[in-house]
Amino acid sequence: MLKNLCGDAAMNHLMLCTTMWDRVPEDEGYERFDELCETGAWKEMISKGAGTAMISSMSPHARAEAEKVVNQLIKNADPVEVAIQDEMVNQKLKVAETGAGKVLDEHLREMQAEGERELKELRDRLREENEINAAKAQAEIRAKEEEVAKLKAQAEEQARERQAQAEQLKREQDKLKREMKELREQARSSGDVSAVKAQEELLARERAALQLKQQADELNGNQKIKAKQFKQERKTAEQAKKQAQKKAKREAAAQAAKAKVETLAQQREINDVKKQVAALAGKPQRSGLLAKLFG
Repeated sequence: MLKNLCGDAAMNHLMLCTTMWDRVPEDEGYERFDELCETGAWKEMISKGAGTAMISSMSPHARAEAEKVVNQLIKNADPVEVAIQDEMVNQKLKVAETGAGKVLDEHLREMQAEGERELKELRDRLREENEINAAKAQAEIRAKEEEVAKLKAQAEEQARERQAQAEQLKREQDKLKREMKELREQARSSGDVSAVKAQEELLARERAALQLKQQADELNGNQKIKAKQFKQERKTAEQAKKQAQKKAKREAAAQAAKAKVETLAQQREINDVKKQVAALAGKPQRSGLLAKLFG
């Protein structure tokens, strides 16, 4: 822009000054200065007569350095026509048609292209992010739906298991009731009160086990624990049932044996009486025994 504003004819009236040397180390400052002069934007202007100067605002010689620059400009104060004057006044060109205007227009087009490129990249990135976010959201929705479906299936399976367990418990309870009824009837027929009592205790323990099972089902959702508890309770109930049945059988056998012994003793007594009766049957008088037997 500066080169096109001034033009080649005014380059020897141009001073390119660097400042803020106190802000950087001296070696770094000279390295930057050499880069500007030898390979950078200043190279062409310096080759066509532009001067250079170094000014440090913090230096005690800053005023002298600045005056030196001004004196150099005054020394080269011969009238000179800069390029943009010639283009706009003599050639009647519009600003956009001048060399500086073209540079500015090119710079603006580059800025516009850069802005459009950045805008396109931003739109593309936003679109990609939206697509990624949409895909992520869809994946999360599918995962949630699968999780809900899995939980629903688990709940249905648990409900079926609970229903099956309830039906199984009901069947076992009905079975126990029938067995209890049969054992009571058997105990009543044999007069075995202890067997009835044992079976009632068994039923009470079974009811307590069922109540504990129901409480465990309500408080503990872990099916393995519930199955283990139920299995243990059922095992305990079965063992108690078997023990009660064995006890009832032993007591019934003992009662039967006792009844048999008593029956045999009574039979022996009856046989003895019959023998006595047969022995006294031929006598005319009634003995005290006959009077006792026959009134």
